[in-house]
Amino acid sequence: MLRMLLLILFIHFQPTFGASLVAESDEWSVGTATAVITPEQPMWLGGYGGRNRPSEGKVHDLHAKAIVLQDGNGKQLVIVTTDLVEITRTLRDEVAKAISDRHQIPDEALMINCSHTHSGPLILFNRRESIYYQVNDEQAAIAEAYYRDLKPKLIAVVEKSLQTMKPARLSYTHARAGFAMNRRLPTAEGFLNRPNPNGPVDHTVPVLKVEGGDGKLRAILFGYACHATTLDFYKFCGDYPGFAQEYLEQQHPGTTAMFINGCSGDQNPYPRHGERALELCQQHGRTLATAVEAALLTQSNPVRGPLAVTMEDVSLEFATPPTRDELLQLAESRSSYERHHAGLLLEELRRNGKLRDDYPYPVQVAQFGDDLTLVALAGETVVDYSLRLKQELASHTNAVWVAGYSNDVFNYVPSLRVLQEGGYEGVRAISTGPLPGPFAPSVEKRIVDKTHQLVARARKKVKLAQADDSKPLVRVVDLDLNEKQLVTLADGTKTTVQLVGLKEIRDPIRQAIRRAEVSLLIDGAPISVQTGMYNLPQTVGNVQVDCAVTQGYNTNGTPEFWGLDKVARIRLWPAGSPWVKPGSLVYPVRQRWFASFTAFDNLPVDAGKKILPKIYYHSGMDIGASEYLTEVVAAADALVVAAGDEVMHEYKEVPPVKQRYDRVYLLDARGWIYRHSHLATIDEAIKPGRFVKAGQRLGTVGKEGTSGGWTHLHFEIKSKQPSGKWGAQAAYAFLWQAYREQYNPTLVAHARQTQLIRAGEQATLDATRSWSAAGKIASHEWQLDDGTTKSGAIVQQTYTKPGSYHEVLKVTDAAGNVDYDFQRIKVIDPKSPDQYGPRLHPTYWPTFGIKTGDPVTFKVRSFQLPEGEIVPEEWDFGDGTPRVKVQSDGNRVALAKGGYAVTEHHFANPGHYIVTVRRASKDGNTNVAHLHVRVE
Repeated sequence: MLRMLLLILFIHFQPTFGASLVAESDEWSVGTATAVITPEQPMWLGGYGGRNRPSEGKVHDLHAKAIVLQDGNGKQLVIVTTDLVEITRTLRDEVAKAISDRHQIPDEALMINCSHTHSGPLILFNRRESIYYQVNDEQAAIAEAYYRDLKPKLIAVVEKSLQTMKPARLSYTHARAGFAMNRRLPTAEGFLNRPNPNGPVDHTVPVLKVEGGDGKLRAILFGYACHATTLDFYKFCGDYPGFAQEYLEQQHPGTTAMFINGCSGDQNPYPRHGERALELCQQHGRTLATAVEAALLTQSNPVRGPLAVTMEDVSLEFATPPTRDELLQLAESRSSYERHHAGLLLEELRRNGKLRDDYPYPVQVAQFGDDLTLVALAGETVVDYSLRLKQELASHTNAVWVAGYSNDVFNYVPSLRVLQEGGYEGVRAISTGPLPGPFAPSVEKRIVDKTHQLVARARKKVKLAQADDSKPLVRVVDLDLNEKQLVTLADGTKTTVQLVGLKEIRDPIRQAIRRAEVSLLIDGAPISVQTGMYNLPQTVGNVQVDCAVTQGYNTNGTPEFWGLDKVARIRLWPAGSPWVKPGSLVYPVRQRWFASFTAFDNLPVDAGKKILPKIYYHSGMDIGASEYLTEVVAAADALVVAAGDEVMHEYKEVPPVKQRYDRVYLLDARGWIYRHSHLATIDEAIKPGRFVKAGQRLGTVGKEGTSGGWTHLHFEIKSKQPSGKWGAQAAYAFLWQAYREQYNPTLVAHARQTQLIRAGEQATLDATRSWSAAGKIASHEWQLDDGTTKSGAIVQQTYTKPGSYHEVLKVTDAAGNVDYDFQRIKVIDPKSPDQYGPRLHPTYWPTFGIKTGDPVTFKVRSFQLPEGEIVPEEWDFGDGTPRVKVQSDGNRVALAKGGYAVTEHHFANPGHYIVTVRRASKDGNTNVAHLHVRVE
């Protein structure tokens, strides 16, 4: 986000969606920037509710600092640290939207943390809800103006950091500092805000070191879990975090030091306050800086990519809210906080009729390869969260850094322990803000469960990106006529490719391209290559080459399918190389190759009743199959980015992802997005954000969506193309390789390319694409619908009658193996030149492992029938049994349930069976189709 996930996924895995998901270990780019955010006039200070006057100068400036961490894929994480007491969700989201709109950095890739200094300006974004600070109108207006001015400053510091991007290396280590102490002291009167030396603490000082390619220190990110409350005077100051950053930058000139507050909701610096407060503050800052210096001297562990970032809200439930009567009583309380709080809630009751039930709490996770997990929690989280999450998420190779005060600092977030104990952080602090009451006991579980979920997702994205198949073997170039390009192939060798000619052959009926051929010079050697339509790469010299698409397919077609701006798209591999890494793809349906009709890349779709001037050139693979019976599987290890109407947030605006109730989109390590359309069912386990393995079931084939009513899987791969646009990554060669690896066929007959001619014209039947593992095909025999036979890989046949023909090809290889396929010929009636004739779509299931006596389900549907014509379909199972008549609905309503006529048959003997289904058209036109069924 997706870039994967996506992937990510993500995924951009690519929400920036630049390159693939892969990031090499040292391919980091880092930029930093600093901005002064000290108020220019006296104003109220935030943090303590008891203050009674504006600020009185400054000790030092307050800052906002930004760092952009970008892996080798272009996947980015932006961290902004601020010398502020809080950051509102509204402000964070407005900054995120601005940098997303301007720089395509996804929303989840921005983390804003505040040091929570109580010597910074009051952040007053909504005067009505700010009941903790009892300021007059003049000071409220100043605070609101400061808040308004803060947004452009934060956007600017991020943009400045983007302008300073340079190669860098990242490493992580940690040290310790001991001045933080738990502040919840158990007493007979309850838990009081006092030093508790026996309470839980987190003294770890995490340090992320950023070095330039020259080894020079460029940035230090460090953290600590402690309130920034050493000071209690009226001057602007960053408290101990401000001094720690100042000392580190003085010690390391040119380095940006950034403090990230941890889970310090119940932690205070001790000693603090009083006449020596500033001296103590400087001392704590020096102590923390010294711990960072110690960490810099220790052995640090490299932090490698890829980077995966994810962020989601979890709903935190409130306990039973106070009733109206209880609020009326509290409105008379001696405590001004309780009075103001009660008044606020009574107003909410009047306005909405109820008090809010829950709070949308953001959780953010950044996963750096296998080395570091950064968790950013919102609110004033208590230390229990960091202690628990570090224990549960860390491993011997993966460090865990848990930050609080990130993205939305709205109030205290207690653990279950603190909530049950009560006291300020668990209960009383609620009266300082607009929340209706304490959180429910589920608060800790919900936050921890969501964190685990997001960490698991981010780590899956990383694993996906680290997979061996993460770099495509194919190299793609777009060329104009006579243009020459130097290409570095997957094995590192270089080749020169030049486009020197193009022929696009169109039929006389639709003027649709039926064959396109490019002439190339590969390292000076000439070769002619046909585009798409079941053509596989050819070898010339040390290179394999194919042509995915040419410009003619855009002229009356659908240009956005391909993203081609030039004359032709050429793809290249080293000679002898597989087209995709072996084992990295599987065939996306569990059935035999060519078990039913197919429509592959660049095929002009001849469908509907009328021949239209608009030509739809097919993009992707249509694989006919049996509705509700044939299983659809994941073609690769991938992140689910969309399933049905649900889509991961970061992929909603990614062009290839157009979610629909019958679609599943996957994102793999190559950055390829796989579309599966027309599914009859989608399995419950297939949810956006989940990771699937190659071959895992996604659902079943159907005829939903824009299928036109015939049952098939539309399978398509989209990737970034040389034009910079998303376009189809022609998949026929990849699926052919995957099928062979999975099922190890010995022989495959091939006669697939559909033809469209007029009655009385001649068609060329071509079987040259047939394949044998033995390397040689001994014979090609055509069994034609007119009862004649012809031999040869290429034959001609004249068709005098209109109709839909399905000629039978039988091939025999040198080892005696036999296989069958079928050539479809659509013959137009000259009396109705703008009309397609009727056609049939038959399927059968199962296609593998049929034994004698097993039930085999056959389905058929008729299409493009004349108005009002209803004629039954008739099956001949090729085994001498009586023919069977059935009646489909004629596709009167394309998506009608049960539109296919269904029958069941049992074969008594093993062998190859050519199953035929016919429909006797009233006008006498031929309407026939075949299936090849193997019985063991």
